[in-house]
Amino acid sequence: MNRIYLPLNASKARQRDAARARQNRAEIVRELSWGRVSRRDLIKMGILTGAGMLAPIRGLNPFLGTVASAVSTGVPRSPMFGVQPFTQPMPRFDVLPSRPVTCLTPACQAEANQTLIPVHAKLGGGYGPCEGRPPGPIWAHQRFDEFPPGVCVQATQAPAMTNFQYNPQVPPSLNSGIDPAQGIPLQGTPKSAIFRIHRDVRFAKDKKPYKTHAGAVLTRSGAKSDPGLFYIHAATSPREAAAGSAACG
Repeated sequence: MNRIYLPLNASKARQRDAARARQNRAEIVRELSWGRVSRRDLIKMGILTGAGMLAPIRGLNPFLGTVASAVSTGVPRSPMFGVQPFTQPMPRFDVLPSRPVTCLTPACQAEANQTLIPVHAKLGGGYGPCEGRPPGPIWAHQRFDEFPPGVCVQATQAPAMTNFQYNPQVPPSLNSGIDPAQGIPLQGTPKSAIFRIHRDVRFAKDKKPYKTHAGAVLTRSGAKSDPGLFYIHAATSPREAAAGSAACG
């Protein structure tokens, strides 16, 4: 078994066989769970093995080929749910600034840096190498001398914080038409931007009909379904006001 899904060039006959095998397995599991057929009956029919697994036979196991289409897998293609490739560029909100490579200490090198450094006590203490990859030229970065690193991006773990920087580092044509120099134009109407004030009290213990806060979103077109939005929240109990941005991806 060298695949999990059917290849893109699978024939229609092979796709039909895989779909039938899946339907047959679903029917057997359904009848067994409903008590319409017993495990003993399935073993007599040769459909179920003594270990309780469905027998690897044609028309039942998707990983067996058929006369119509002899390939090694029968699992249906991964569903796309109507997705189309590259229909909407994704806005980039980079929060990690680029720095020169010279800021790295120690400097980057082709082979693993085996210089010993102290290890935190919570990680066992003692000393360990700077890099986790194995030493030696076989594990070195390929063609390091021809294509040395040109940009340094430092990432650290820290609590949540406010991002005051927007630097996509790409032209507007690759950033949904957004030009950082011009800012991000946002708009919204009372009908499309503001969330409803009525609470869903069907399964709530608190039966108050109205919310004690107000929320709204601003997007480039004013629709809530736009990728990337600015959310505004205001409440009276407790007294608070908040705003934030979000982007898919």
